[in-house]
Amino acid sequence: MAIFRPYHYGARRWDDYLLDVQDAINNGNLRGVQHHEEAMEAAREQTEELRRQTENLHQIGQTIESGFEELRAEFQWGFTLMLDRMDTQIEQLAQITAKLDAIHKTLQSPLLTQAKELFQLAQENYRKGLLDKALEAYLKAEEKHEVYFPLQLQIGKLFLYGCDEDDNVINLTEAERHLLLAARYAGAEKGSVPQWNRYCGEAYFHAAVAAYLIGEGEQTAGRVDSMRACLERAQGHLTKASNVWPQLTEIVYLKAKCYALLGQSEQAVQQMRILTDRDRRYFAKASQDRDFVSLGAAIETVFKQATISPGPLAFATQ
Repeated sequence: MAIFRPYHYGARRWDDYLLDVQDAINNGNLRGVQHHEEAMEAAREQTEELRRQTENLHQIGQTIESGFEELRAEFQWGFTLMLDRMDTQIEQLAQITAKLDAIHKTLQSPLLTQAKELFQLAQENYRKGLLDKALEAYLKAEEKHEVYFPLQLQIGKLFLYGCDEDDNVINLTEAERHLLLAARYAGAEKGSVPQWNRYCGEAYFHAAVAAYLIGEGEQTAGRVDSMRACLERAQGHLTKASNVWPQLTEIVYLKAKCYALLGQSEQAVQQMRILTDRDRRYFAKASQDRDFVSLGAAIETVFKQATISPGPLAFATQ
């Protein structure tokens, strides 16, 4: 039996971590979240070289600091309730809702009308940052119309990331359950919604985050076998996510984290090889991530090798 290392978040609670991330994003300071200033400094030189080799692909600016601006914007979205993305998320779901309403207009009923009104109320509360009131309205809407993937997606994400200075509605078990429902119901719309796979993949990805975090609780309680089961369940969700939305690179990174925590070093490093071909800026993120504490040298070697012998995607870009 492998000896499992503490999770990246260590002794800190998940909701405390979310508050730290939100504060750091608002203050423009990614390093304050990770508490690894020395690791960040060590990664700067290598990341600068990787940035130069991939800037045509990613358009990440002329300085390393602009690169870290993008790290803050792109890499943290999967692990936070991003206040600066709320309006964009709600607008996207509003567009999907309008399409679904048009498609299913022959199915209008008093219950569906009530569900739609409750969903819109929840969205407005969500936009205002009233997380508890948003969740309350979402759950009432679910009672009226359960088979609605935008609703299940929002409920799941609130249960997963719903923490700010005023409210804490985090419930990881419920988050995973609702996100899997969102994936199922989004899949059922593949003949109706053009971007069904994007939402299905996103739901599976967030469900994997929930399973990963549930495993942390099992580890803290000393239930190692249960922790392993949670991480393996997360891997299953990630496989489904990559099957329907392979463009989401965060899937690969979370897979690597799960492999590392399971003591499966070779598989973790293989995921890092994939990342070197997709987006080499992940070196900076991995350098700070304590889930990879025993793989630091191997990961650095993989990314350095990528500068010498680029993968097929990076080579095609060059």
